[in-house]
Amino acid sequence: LDVSPENFGWLRSSIDLVDDPKALRQRIGQDGYLFLPGLLNRAEVIAARQVVADRLAKKEMLDANFPSMDCIAREGIDLKFSPDVAENNPALAKVVYDGPMIQFFERFLDEAVRHYDYTWFRTVAPGIGTPAHCDVVYMGRGETQRLFTAWTPIGDIPLEVGGLIVLESSNNNQRLKETYGKSDVDSYCENRPGQRDAWARKNNGSLTRNAAKIQRSVGRRADLQRLHRACEPGQPIAANPPLQRHPLPARQRPCR
Repeated sequence: LDVSPENFGWLRSSIDLVDDPKALRQRIGQDGYLFLPGLLNRAEVIAARQVVADRLAKKEMLDANFPSMDCIAREGIDLKFSPDVAENNPALAKVVYDGPMIQFFERFLDEAVRHYDYTWFRTVAPGIGTPAHCDVVYMGRGETQRLFTAWTPIGDIPLEVGGLIVLESSNNNQRLKETYGKSDVDSYCENRPGQRDAWARKNNGSLTRNAAKIQRSVGRRADLQRLHRACEPGQPIAANPPLQRHPLPARQRPCR
């Protein structure tokens, strides 16, 4: 990655604009994201983490030599995506589908909001992070113009454990939106042999596994900037789904 100051930096906080919906809409239209440190209740986030950690421990995905709350991955585990730990999980639902999160989106959109019934929950073991992608590819079949997503850490995520990179203003990159941005992971046909495997061969909906390649081909050409951030509980990042994002690889053992 090009980490020069003009191409790499920290996320810009928008928590100072949280009560100004018009300014928030202008900011997300420009940057493609809203970083909102302190928006959520930290105690509620930690309670949700405990439930998730206990479920991962029960599935023997964590190292039993450490407290489950530390979420230390068992050696050799290949863990990327665990939507089942979000099912029938009231503590997690209270964080992502109730309280400050929903109140924020109601102010931001100036109307009642509806969340998906399905929760895209990632529990990524140490190593290479989730490939770079846009959320709209996975969840944009019904609504795309007023669809917003929130990346919500449920624990401390220092840079050594992972974090998130977003490609600032990529929501305004027309070439990206008209090509990859129009993809739909649900477009394969289950009753047609080979279609699902074809999607898997095409990175299963992601744009690429090479973040530096995106920075060169999309970022520089569009004069965009990559940003990264170590995250803590209570720091959601609301995003316009065409925004390109890429979780960082981890050099330490906790799941993130």
